[in-house]
Amino acid sequence: MPPAEAGSRSDVAIVLFGVLLPAAVLAIEWATGMCAQAFFDPIPTAAHVALVGMVPVSNLLMLLHL
Repeated sequence: MPPAEAGSRSDVAIVLFGVLLPAAVLAIEWATGMCAQAFFDPIPTAAHVALVGMVPVSNLLMLLHL
């Protein structure tokens, strides 16, 4: 299969669901603590925030590298 061209639909999907959505969820949870109040605290320490924050960063780096 030939590689996808830059700006293809798969690139848009990776940006939306691999970069923007995880970053938005992290920001919302960190700011409001909705999940921590209702279920459990998924980001109890700054180290957890950094680890979860690596998800959108690594997806963006992967996209830029490809």
